[in-house]
Amino acid sequence: IAYSAEIPTTKYRALGLASNGLGWGIGTAFSSILAYVTIEPLGWRGFLIALALFCSPFLIILILIRESPRHDVQVGKVSGALKTIEILSKLNCTGEQTENLRITEDPHAEQEISTFCQSYQVIQETGYAYDFWILVCVNFTGQFAYMCILYAAPRFMNEGYCSSSTYTEEESCTFDNAVLFDLGVLGLAEPFSILLALLFVNWIGRIKLTIFTSVFPTLLLSLLYICVGTDFILTVLLITRGALAVMSWVIFVIAGESFPTSVRSFTNCILGGCYSISSITASFAIHYAYEENPVFVIVVMQGVLIITSVFAFCIKRETTGTPLEQ
Repeated sequence: IAYSAEIPTTKYRALGLASNGLGWGIGTAFSSILAYVTIEPLGWRGFLIALALFCSPFLIILILIRESPRHDVQVGKVSGALKTIEILSKLNCTGEQTENLRITEDPHAEQEISTFCQSYQVIQETGYAYDFWILVCVNFTGQFAYMCILYAAPRFMNEGYCSSSTYTEEESCTFDNAVLFDLGVLGLAEPFSILLALLFVNWIGRIKLTIFTSVFPTLLLSLLYICVGTDFILTVLLITRGALAVMSWVIFVIAGESFPTSVRSFTNCILGGCYSISSITASFAIHYAYEENPVFVIVVMQGVLIITSVFAFCIKRETTGTPLEQ
């Protein structure tokens, strides 16, 4: 995500960050398809082996991708940094001539920013400390709700066999092919939702879109509460996951467009850390809450999303229109 935030110019950074959301959604859908094909004949171990074999060629792609010019300069690879900047100039369609570009040694220290305290000091000096902590809170609560949807979806859709009240210790719990198919469909909700959001994000605004995508799922989850056990579950989960995927994307867009380049990797790492903590917290929450009462899971997610919308309302800086040009 940090790499995607550093390459495009600010004007096109939202589009660049969208690639992460598109890849994530398509990847989850593909993993469900792969599970659909491999689990029944090969089991879960065969599925994991097939997944590893499919992912391994992408390591070659990572070797071919050029490094950030900032990193190349720090390690003394000035010619490589210049070549990367020339490529970026063409990608960003700036029309600037880079033949005479030179990189000189700066004894002061942007390249010395390497610790949490130094990075946070830059954020404070540029006036972004308030929005930084608000985005941390929004990301933590928003990702908690998002991961709850991911973890709870198979339980809501599976018809009893994996419900704790129906299988015994002697039985093994596996999701059938119908559930795997539904999970693949849910995965496709993310790329389609992000593509739709790209059409309206500049018109609506980043902050308003964050608020909308945190409030709207609460209404859908109310429908899920009413319609548990009906054919509407997949539809509600589909729209909810799409809305929460857009919210996750917008949070990183705001961070990528607002914070200085020298600390953009730092801010993305902090937001990514919130994502990981939320994932772990959500897994335990779903495990224990669903055992007691599946409806309680929906109530918890609704409460968290309301808190998320309050945090989103507190974001001060918008990055569309005039503020973006400034």
